[in-house]
Amino acid sequence: MPFSVLFVYALTIFGTVIGPLSPYTAFLAYVMLGILKPDKLWFGMVEPSNYSRCIAIGMLVGWILRGFGNWNLGRTWGIILALLGFLLWAHIGGLIAPNQFVAYEYLDVMTKIIIPCFMALTLIDSVAKLQQLAWVIVISVGYVAWHENEVYFSGNFLDRDNVIAHTMAMGVSLAFFLGLYSKHLWQKIIAYTCAGVMVHGVLIHESRGAMLGVLVMGILTFILMGKKPVHYWMFLLGLLAAIIMAGQGVQERFTTIFASEENRDASAESRLMFWAGMWRGIKANPVFGVGPDHWHLVSERYGLPPHREGHNLWIQVAAEHGFPGIICLVTFYLLTLKRLWPIARQKVKAADPWIGLLACTVFATICGYMTEAIFGSFRTLEVAYYVGILGAGTVLMQERLSDATTTAPEYSPEWAQGLSGQAITAMPRPFV
Repeated sequence: MPFSVLFVYALTIFGTVIGPLSPYTAFLAYVMLGILKPDKLWFGMVEPSNYSRCIAIGMLVGWILRGFGNWNLGRTWGIILALLGFLLWAHIGGLIAPNQFVAYEYLDVMTKIIIPCFMALTLIDSVAKLQQLAWVIVISVGYVAWHENEVYFSGNFLDRDNVIAHTMAMGVSLAFFLGLYSKHLWQKIIAYTCAGVMVHGVLIHESRGAMLGVLVMGILTFILMGKKPVHYWMFLLGLLAAIIMAGQGVQERFTTIFASEENRDASAESRLMFWAGMWRGIKANPVFGVGPDHWHLVSERYGLPPHREGHNLWIQVAAEHGFPGIICLVTFYLLTLKRLWPIARQKVKAADPWIGLLACTVFATICGYMTEAIFGSFRTLEVAYYVGILGAGTVLMQERLSDATTTAPEYSPEWAQGLSGQAITAMPRPFV
């Protein structure tokens, strides 16, 4: 039996069994499967099945046994209610959607993403759990990137995939920060390796949107990270490596994003046409939209080629769910950024060094994602929601620890002083 099959079965069994005992651990297994998508990653070896559903059931049982988690979410309530509001409005739209089967398939996927995220947020009660989620995201996305690089260098790389490219882009900042501040050398090696293969994976897929997202993350990472010489050197080395890996062809393709009207390629020009068509759809259906996952069914009605996605997440969500839907989804991300900003910019003292670190990297990642989402319609990209919950959990733990330590002695976290690159050690219950 191939290793991939054994791994998927083992992870499924582990997550299902551990769920009633430790629902958050089951959530981590759920996240890993959601990012890896084993039936697609190992196509032909791993058969499609209800792997994630089994883990979700175990997690649900454990969540119920623990009294449905801790609902004292403080300022995080606004973030999670926006996400739940988006799901609720999507279901309302699904009830009146012209094609019930298509709506159900989409809503089934979104429910499987958002509800476990809410459950996980009620289970986060330590900074260590935030670290665990960050590492699971990095390792999972890193393996996807490693696989794409392996296929590329084997000579069997046949097609570019924007969804995979944007998935890999989402992990770059997280991996870089974990590499910079992790305690052990082997952790640094894993994190930096993941960051490297993620960047190269984005480049080989030649996704201009994903490349722009990585660029935005890189700029914000540099602004928010410490400013000791080692930080400059590590950032410079990463930048040089990215430029070298890109090559002339990729660089030329990326620059077409900023091309003038007469110099745009067909792909860039078609995006503007799609966006205009979706805007016509929004004006015609401003409240409920055209229906969940329905744009490809109605695109021809608004002057576009049939059965085509809109190539812009934000406009397409507005077209499919109406203004209430897009307002909820955008609020989920923007409110997370607003809550993280004071911590990331050191305007508020981080209650724990790792909270400061995670605030910086999640802020950069979400900004990069919101930028790259202008060029893609990946509404069911799981890793984006998991990073959002990581940000919400960071806000939550900042609030809880600040309330618990208001009378504690003052201390200056190492990350805020501009580390020389050494590990942050002042953290409760380290991940390893």
